[in-house]
Amino acid sequence: MIIQDKVYGEVEINDPLLIELNRCKPVQRMNGVWQGGVSSLITPFDCATRYEHCVGAMIVLRKNGAPIEEQAAGLLHDIGHTAFSHVIDVVFREYNNNYDDAHLEMIIEQSEIPSITEKYGLDWKKLAHKEQFTMLEQPLPKLCADRIDYTLRDGRSFSTPVQREEIIQDLTSYQGEFAFKTKKGALAFTALFNETNKRIWTNLRHGLGYEILAEAVRHTLQDGIITEKDLYLTDAEVLKKMKESENPIVQRNISRLTPRLQAEIDAEKPDYFHRFKHRKIDPLVWDGTTARPLSQLDEVQYTHIFNIPATSAQEVPLRFSQS
Repeated sequence: MIIQDKVYGEVEINDPLLIELNRCKPVQRMNGVWQGGVSSLITPFDCATRYEHCVGAMIVLRKNGAPIEEQAAGLLHDIGHTAFSHVIDVVFREYNNNYDDAHLEMIIEQSEIPSITEKYGLDWKKLAHKEQFTMLEQPLPKLCADRIDYTLRDGRSFSTPVQREEIIQDLTSYQGEFAFKTKKGALAFTALFNETNKRIWTNLRHGLGYEILAEAVRHTLQDGIITEKDLYLTDAEVLKKMKESENPIVQRNISRLTPRLQAEIDAEKPDYFHRFKHRKIDPLVWDGTTARPLSQLDEVQYTHIFNIPATSAQEVPLRFSQS
């Protein structure tokens, strides 16, 4: 199987396990789920799908010598995502930004995946717990395949193919974790991570878009137009059902989700309050002998690059406007 990936180029996958998992329904559904949730509706640039990200995480693991079991976990790690991805975390705040992880095991169990993994002698329940795989998943501020891929993928508009390839080539593994071979590579990745953080993940427009779409989904669920089970359709399928709603709030909100959407901070007359996720990365640099966090190797440059925007750690009052 040949994969033409927007970040890693042409990649050949010849492992029967990975080929079968790639073709299964829960993985293929990710082709219809956008990585950024609301991004495809409000941003004009090329957005990534959850499928591209799942495959990308698998490729990063593959390129850096992770065992086949961990590569499989990488391919499956986000198939618990609903339509609109993390927008649903705003709908169901009680899950504390983990709605997808809380439902991953259920999605796998109800699919053909257990029969596939059994054929190859793997435990599907282990694959459903990505935290057991140290190259796939690590808490912030460490590196992991998930974090590496979504940074490179979401950051394509703010980097060149040459810059991304230099980062990819500088990656290595150290005691079951990702690290960079050089300080230069670590600094380049940190700069890209921070730029993507400011322009996308903590962007006011994106935060407002999440709240607007989440409110529409919430009303559609309450009115019985869609069910929680329907959320496991694709973005387009769920949005089509939502557009059939006669609820004026749903119709108003959907009409607002266009590239013309603008957001303002307005503490006096906010339409919504959005809590942005705090993100900070401090990758290891391994020179073949020792591994040290980038912040210790070059505190001055690290501090200069990593100027976290104020919106990343607080609940921000947002007001809708339109250009």
